[in-house]
Amino acid sequence: MSKTQDRLNAFYGIDNLITVDIKMPEDQWASLMACEPRGGICNFEYAGGPRFDWYKASSVTISGTHSPKMSATFKDVGIIKKSYCGSFSKTKPSVRLDFARNVKENEDVVEKLIGTKSITLNNCKQDPTYIRQPLAHELFRHAEIPTPRCNFANMIVNGTDMGVFVNLEQYKKQFLKKNFDGNDEGNLYELDAGDDLDAAIIKAEKISFESGGAEDQKDLLVAAEAIATDGLTGAKKVIDYNAFIKLYAMETIMKHRDGFTVNTNNTYLYNDVRAVDNPTIKDINLKFIPCGTDQLLREVKDFEMGSKAILARLVLDDRKAKADLLSAIRTFATTIFSKSNHDKVVKPYIDRLEALVACAGAMPEAAINSLRHEVKLVRSGAYQHLGEIPTDGTVFVARISGVCIPTSNSEYIPEPTASTFGRDLFKTGYFTLKCKATGKYVTFGAEKEVIQVEETAQAAQFYMY
Repeated sequence: MSKTQDRLNAFYGIDNLITVDIKMPEDQWASLMACEPRGGICNFEYAGGPRFDWYKASSVTISGTHSPKMSATFKDVGIIKKSYCGSFSKTKPSVRLDFARNVKENEDVVEKLIGTKSITLNNCKQDPTYIRQPLAHELFRHAEIPTPRCNFANMIVNGTDMGVFVNLEQYKKQFLKKNFDGNDEGNLYELDAGDDLDAAIIKAEKISFESGGAEDQKDLLVAAEAIATDGLTGAKKVIDYNAFIKLYAMETIMKHRDGFTVNTNNTYLYNDVRAVDNPTIKDINLKFIPCGTDQLLREVKDFEMGSKAILARLVLDDRKAKADLLSAIRTFATTIFSKSNHDKVVKPYIDRLEALVACAGAMPEAAINSLRHEVKLVRSGAYQHLGEIPTDGTVFVARISGVCIPTSNSEYIPEPTASTFGRDLFKTGYFTLKCKATGKYVTFGAEKEVIQVEETAQAAQFYMY
């Protein structure tokens, strides 16, 4: 591993609490906070260039509890507002800082200090827990999906503590080198809401080119035409199929409803080859990278098998491909989200994140407890899609009382199309169990705290643990 990657690992280490102390003219900071994106808030059709202008901070001092141990101050640092929709804020804006934008000499110094010349601070406006982003990226990492490093930061501006932010690694060359076996010579694109591998979208220049050697997007056009012509067969020639199936499975069971498969949004697309001027199919190997993970695992949201993306529809319409997707869901349900891994790995990691957020100055205990329940529900959502009872020592737990029912061959999960109390089972993430022999529902009697058998489904339901 290179020294730069070592520095990045230290800087973005989850236990490294960053402090970013910004000083800039008050009127400039007020202007940055108040500004709105060009094209308007949540205008996904805007294609008129940068949405925000750069400002200049007089100085930025950066330090960490572990890295960098000694604070360092940089002059004339570029600062720009980010987020033009859900995370947009005029009181606690997300920002990007570029230490070398105005002073080229800063680049070598800051990269030797923290491994990067620019950082992103996300405001967590849509995540009251503050921990969804680092938790999501850690879980994606366990699923072997390319994902950025991140930790927590306190941002101070002109002496005012702006609160807790997530310090998220940018999708730049060092990220590519780490996640794609050293290759940073491919084309990288960012997909916003509505962007897809569709020739009309590509020709309309809606998709943002981020880096690489050929920004004319010919590789995307070749890929889109192959998919349009040969469907899933064509898709398998231009995407990393197995990697896409993993992403699709994780987006489904982690309720990433603002991701690629459900909403064609919050995704980076990397052509993991060396970019060439006139690509053919053999010059294309597209891989998907999740981002915008601050709304995963929200209460009362679907465990939705997305179908908005062209590739998602092709998978769902092909029996073998859908079987591959279900197999990936089963694998993640029995490994990453198994009870054993939950208790030994996932829960301790959430505990760790909660402690770190508290050290940073936030105490979102109730919100984090809600997220803990959602994490436990992941296996439930997975098995609802599979239509199976797990073969391990799973129990079903009554949400309200915590009383458990051991699984057995006498119980089954209703078909995925079943509805309970007028709501799709996938929206609740809970099971309603029904006895095969009698056809009656197993429910929970709140007063007597015993398991009962009823003719119809009752309001108390169960989640898998």
